[in-house]
Amino acid sequence: MSGWLFTYPEQGSNFLKSNSEVMDVKIFENILKTLDPSIEKVRKLDEVKNSYILTLKGEDLIIQDGEFVKKNNILSSGTKAGLDIAYIMSAIKKNTNVFYYCDEKFPYIHSDVEKAILSLMIDFLKPNTQLFFTTHNLEILDMNLPIHCFTFLKKREKIEVIYASEYLSNKDNFSEEIIKNDIFNVAPYLDLIYELEEV
Repeated sequence: MSGWLFTYPEQGSNFLKSNSEVMDVKIFENILKTLDPSIEKVRKLDEVKNSYILTLKGEDLIIQDGEFVKKNNILSSGTKAGLDIAYIMSAIKKNTNVFYYCDEKFPYIHSDVEKAILSLMIDFLKPNTQLFFTTHNLEILDMNLPIHCFTFLKKREKIEVIYASEYLSNKDNFSEEIIKNDIFNVAPYLDLIYELEEV
């Protein structure tokens, strides 16, 4: 078990380039099939190192070293993000690291799918491991997680860190409504956008 495993939105799927042994093919297949119902099967190519075949209705797509062999494939951005999502979930399940950092991998993915995947990632965590998960999805707040799990970044002239536990106790019912009411004073400044109505 090693230190950190980071995944960033702009990173692409670098994971499959270096360590394909971590990827659990069942996790990979189920995540990709959830994100894209046209995917019928995912399998590892034993003959070619770090390679997988995605079988879709009508064609096969090959992923080798984290890259699609056919560049103009028909997969959505959300499905492509599923490569890293499946990898980090596999790593958590196999307990390969102590800390996992999943940064904004879900902007093109349905909110219910994001919540289900986060819930499973949490379930897969072993003792003495930790997951850092960043999102703009307010529905995550309704997952009934402890208040100390939430940290907000307030971006004004400089970025400030706001800890939910400093404002609320564990007895408080934490929900999306608290954010909508801007209790933490982290809502984006929208006045300049609304000024455009008068232009």
